[in-house]
Amino acid sequence: ITGNVTAVDFTNDGDIAFIGTQGGAVFKLSGLQQLYTVADVSKLSVSTLNTQGAGPITDLILDKSDNNRLLVTTGGYGSADGVLYSENALGAGTLKNIHGNLPNMPVYTAAFERNDRNIALVGTEFGLWATSSLTETVPEWLDKNDQLSYVPIYAMEQQELPWHKAKNTGTYFIGSFGRGFWQTSSLVGV
Repeated sequence: ITGNVTAVDFTNDGDIAFIGTQGGAVFKLSGLQQLYTVADVSKLSVSTLNTQGAGPITDLILDKSDNNRLLVTTGGYGSADGVLYSENALGAGTLKNIHGNLPNMPVYTAAFERNDRNIALVGTEFGLWATSSLTETVPEWLDKNDQLSYVPIYAMEQQELPWHKAKNTGTYFIGSFGRGFWQTSSLVGV
């Protein structure tokens, strides 16, 4: 793995790490469960999913209900590949460009909607956008800034706990630059 690491996400079992770099590369590091001492480093395997991008990798998000699904976001202006998607991240790890109709702007973070496999949200330089056509060749992204405004969105998480453990299941928590933290349930199921 070469370059400065800018994003990391792990599979649910902790055996695989997906690593993004400042140079736009995405690596898959496998065999972490076999790592107990420095001598075990040779048991790790590294594969490359992507060696170049529109800019630095800003976020890597594995779908917690299906670790084969991976969203990758990139920073950089003027590029039409700010959002990449894989349906086989644990296998070949093929990344396809799903930037679609998003304006050419940096994309900082992403989230899979826990209740619908076709929905994803992205936090960009100009706010929040969502698609309900994630698996289509060219997804249509919709502006979802009516409650938040056009400010950079740097962090996004959805409450994953079931109703019997958390009364706010499905609520999104969004971190922005200039408008603080925000929470909403109106994006659930977009």
